[in-house]
This record gives sequence, structure tokens and C-alpha cells, in this order.
Amino acid sequence: MPRSRRWLAFLPVPLADGTVVRGMRGLLLAPQSDLSDRVGPSDRADSSDQAGLTAALAVLGARVVHPDAVHPLLERLGAIPAGPRALLELPAVRATVAGLTGDGFGDLDGPTDEQVVDAVLVLVTAAVRAGELNPGDLPWLGDLALADDTGDLTPAAALALPESLAALWFSEAEIGIVAADLVARWGADTLTAVGVLSGPGLIRAQDVPIEPGFDAEGLGGPTAELEGWDDWVALVTDELDGMPPGAVLAELVAVRDLDAVRRDSLPDVVAAIAADPVLRPALVAPARIVADGQPFDVPSYTAWWLRTELSPSPSSAGPAAEPELRALLPAAPEWVTRLDPAVQRALGVLSAVADLDAAAVPAVLDRLADETLELPAELLITVLARVAVLAERGLEIDRPERIRVLVGTSTTVVDVDRAVVLEAPMYRQRTDLGDQLPVAPQFAAALADLLDLPLAGELAAGEVVEDDGDAGDAGTAGQRQPTAIELLRLLPEAPTTWCEHDRLLVDGVEVDWWVTGDGPEAVVHAATTDGLALGLAWAAGRWELRGLVAGLLAEPETVADVMIDQVFSAPRPPRSPAGP
Repeated sequence: MPRSRRWLAFLPVPLADGTVVRGMRGLLLAPQSDLSDRVGPSDRADSSDQAGLTAALAVLGARVVHPDAVHPLLERLGAIPAGPRALLELPAVRATVAGLTGDGFGDLDGPTDEQVVDAVLVLVTAAVRAGELNPGDLPWLGDLALADDTGDLTPAAALALPESLAALWFSEAEIGIVAADLVARWGADTLTAVGVLSGPGLIRAQDVPIEPGFDAEGLGGPTAELEGWDDWVALVTDELDGMPPGAVLAELVAVRDLDAVRRDSLPDVVAAIAADPVLRPALVAPARIVADGQPFDVPSYTAWWLRTELSPSPSSAGPAAEPELRALLPAAPEWVTRLDPAVQRALGVLSAVADLDAAAVPAVLDRLADETLELPAELLITVLARVAVLAERGLEIDRPERIRVLVGTSTTVVDVDRAVVLEAPMYRQRTDLGDQLPVAPQFAAALADLLDLPLAGELAAGEVVEDDGDAGDAGTAGQRQPTAIELLRLLPEAPTTWCEHDRLLVDGVEVDWWVTGDGPEAVVHAATTDGLALGLAWAAGRWELRGLVAGLLAEPETVADVMIDQVFSAPRPPRSPAGP
């Protein structure tokens, strides 16, 4: 600014509260408003020269330029234009609301509580009309004391509109009814924007720190209204294997006061949440946690709360679920199964073992340990495979005391200390190592860590011995034999030789086959033809071909047919769309 005009920045400027200041620093330019009819009766006699927002801002002590003094030059000199929402979020406004005494008498030298409440509602009405404020956007407004239908002052967030669905669904011991004259004076849109319920209520907030007991600025942060918040944080922390420092919830969108819903009204409330485009994301969309710039998606608070409330188990089986799930999980409530699939999934209704998530695992393991349950081996294997995948992704649980294991091709329940995780098929022959939990090799270590169990390879020394008692290493035990050329055509990665045994002992236990070493150093030991087929397929990394290998050992002359058929084993390409 030219030196000759710097004096303009120190012009006296009248403010909305009637004072005059010099300088533009921190001054706001409020929008014009038509809300003069909203000013409380106690103000009207004194406010002939004030209108709407001007009177409200004066009561709240905001440094806002008087409407009669607004000029384009003021903005050029440093005053800041502010819409109704920005005015509402001024620290002075929030501090004034937080300082309400709640007994109907304010500071004798300042505005009364009634005047402050009226002023806040004026700003809220302006923000709602401007499309800048929706219910739940500013949770702290729920502390605003409003009269209920008995005349008592109650926080807005603990009130419902008369004859609304909220009045029907929420417990009257927890949620009162707002005074009818307030509804007539301010309207439902303004009252719901400060937290009065018309149905399920929403809370929104940005960048919420994820730590137990967090209370934003000591002023009743957004999570203060969410029952069980610390329990949800603890669950998320377990899923992430520890909460990263500085983690924040990028956007909190949650349904509040679910603990105040009447139990018999819960189906209607959930259906309303699912059908409302504003509320629905709080249930079906994951919560995104950001730490060190990395995003992590976890189940939302609302989904978690409802899952824990609907059933002792956080997961349930749908009517068309796979047999494993119907055996292991309680049936979903009938009313839940009428909801759409996305909502059912958010509420923990599962249809396939692949849907099992971290929240469901403890209940599943508890049910597996029930000795009255009859579960075939093939179903146990499917469930173990899913638990192992979740373990690889960082799942943590309390170690169970009892666990279901394989005994041959059936299952039984044993003390967990008797179990061992099998990471390779040759260990199935070693019943001396413990009761068996077989799982895919790439997930075996994760499952063993999850259950605090040993791997079979950690217990087996793997000492190969001939039946004459002479021990040998991979190069000397047994008689070296060349691998048939027909087998190498099918399994080019297989060892070119193998060791033949009349009777094969490993660590003193008789077995049909064994593989020592890995990769190019692998050595196959076999005492039977079937054992040789298994050993070569495993050493070659083509376990799925073990049946074909056994067939070639029995009929080497069929190698051409086998190789021709293998041409068609590659994944089929997707079909092209039909032409016109």
C-alpha cells in the first residue's frame, strides 16, 4: 500500500457489538441476513437498529464489522469475509456456548444464557439456509441447553422433535422431547442442526486422533457422544497390530446415541440408517485411518457397535451360508436377513468362509473347540485356511485353551499345547510330533505365531535312517536312482535322481517318503511307488500333479497322453463378447 494511504488501515471501524476499533486485523465481514424476526423477545425492544446476525454477533462478542459500515475497501485493507458457518465456528462463539451456566442466569455484566442460546440459533439458522450446515457437522452444538416439554433445560443432543420417529424409537429415560414452542419458533431444520433428533443422529468430524479417551480440546470432542468408542479404538489397534503414532481418522461419520435406542426399535432404526443416503455410509463404508501418510481401512464404529449389540458373536451366518459357517456361527436375526447384502455384510452376516474377518475369528475358534460339534475334516481345513490368511495380515487374538485338530481324516478337540502346525505334506506321516493343523506353506508360520504353536519342521530333526540302523545324510542314505525321463518331461523342476529305501525311517519313525533340502538341493527319499510320486511332486513344487506322477510311474508309456492333456491345464482366457 502506498505510504500516502497507509492511514486508511487505521480508520475507526464500528463493530456489530456497538464498539469502535482501529485497524483491520481480525475483523470479519458478515453476510447480510433477513433473520431479524428470529431475535429473541428479550432483545427486540433494544434492537431496532440491529438486524438478525448483527444482534446475534453482538451478543456473542464476535469482532464483526457493523452491516452499516461494510464497504469493499475494508476487505482490501484486511478484513475477512465470513459466511454464516464460519461465523458460527469462531472460537469466541464456541467458548461462549461452552461457558453457559445452564441455570438461566448468565454473567450479570453480560448477556443472559437465554440471549446466548437465541444468538447461536440465529447463526445456525443462517448457516442452514445458506446450505453450509447439516445435522452432525458441529457436534459441540449438541451441548446447547434447550427447554424440553417439561420446561427443564436439556442439552440439544439429548432431545427429540415431538411426534418424530426419534421420539418413538429412543428411550424416554435417555432422550427427552424438545419444547413445542421452540419448534414453532426456530423450525425443525435449525433444531436438528444443533443436535435435536428427528431420527438416528449423525456425527461428523475431520482428522480425529485415534487414541483411547481422546477429548478434543477438553470441550467434549466428537467421540464423547459415541458409547464404547475406546473399545472400538482397542479393536482397531489390535487389527493394525498396534496403532501407529499420530494416527488420525480422516473423516468420522458415525450414528450417535445408538445405546439409547429401545431394544424393540433397533430393527426399525437399522433399516432407517440403511435407507438414508446421509446415514448409510456410517454403516457400510469403512473408516479410513491415516498414519505417516499411509491409509488403513477398518470397520466403522457404527458397524462395530451394531455387530456387538445384535449378537453375543460379532458375526452370524445367513440362511444361504456355506455349511461350515452354519455349523460355527449363530444364525442371523430374521429381520437382518431382509436388509440388502451390503448392510448385512456390515452387520457381520456372512455367506462364505472367505468372508470371515478378524472380528469373527475368536467366536469361530471358540465354537470349533466345542466337543459336541461334529465337523468333518474338509470343513475344518477350509476354516483353518481362512484363519491363516487373516493371521498373515496381522490378526492377533488371545490364545485359545482348546483347539480342533485332524486325526487321520476326522477331527477332534484337544488341549492347544498338543497341537502342531504342518507346513509340508510329508509331516502328515509324523503323528509323533503332535496333533495336526495342516495349512498352506506360505501361511503356516503366521498361523503358528497366532496360536503360539511350533511348526512341524521345528520339532522334526529329519534324520533319515535305513532299516539296518545306519544313519545317512541326503547324499548317502538309500540307493541313488535316476528319475525316469517320462517324469522329468512332466516335472522339469524335479531332482534328476532320488533315493530308494526298502524301509525308510525318519527320526526313528517309519514313513513312505521324505524330502530333505530345498530347491535344486532337494533330495527325495521313498520306500514305496506312491511315496516316490508324492516326493517328486513336492520337491518339484507341483504338488497338484501328484496323481499324474503316480499314473506315469505305473504306466510310463502314457506320457504322451498326459503331456497332451496338460496343454489344456492352463487358465482359460476370458471369452470375447459376442459380435453383432
